[in-house]
Amino acid sequence: MDAAALWGAYKKPTLIALAVLIGAVIGLGILTLAQIVSAEVRAHEFESATRTETQLAVADLRPAETIRSQLCQKAQDLNLPVQEGDIKVLAVSSTTDLGNLLNVLHPTSETSTKTGVVIIDVAYSVPIRLPGFSLALNFKFHVDDHTV
Repeated sequence: MDAAALWGAYKKPTLIALAVLIGAVIGLGILTLAQIVSAEVRAHEFESATRTETQLAVADLRPAETIRSQLCQKAQDLNLPVQEGDIKVLAVSSTTDLGNLLNVLHPTSETSTKTGVVIIDVAYSVPIRLPGFSLALNFKFHVDDHTV
């Protein structure tokens, strides 16, 4: 049997095997891309919700535990692996005595106002599991009432 006849005998199975291999690689690439895009979209939604929560918390003078639990619930709704320990919240409210200044400007105004400061730091990882290996996408962001 000459080389041309031998190649002809193995040509079809070789091409089929090559097509299957290429299809598997493309399929794995699509699966990886879909998981990464999904994680990125959910992370963006969570960061946006954190910014909104920061604005509301400053306006309502919410305590840190309330903010943290609401953010954990939002992460759970988005199917993100965020634990309470991954969310650092500093929420401080204070009463500022404007006394004399406000009475001079507006004699009927209140003599004190409540103000708040909220700072939130979040860091978490989303695992991407693929056949044979896995990787982790790390997300970290900072939100405070000055950056919203």
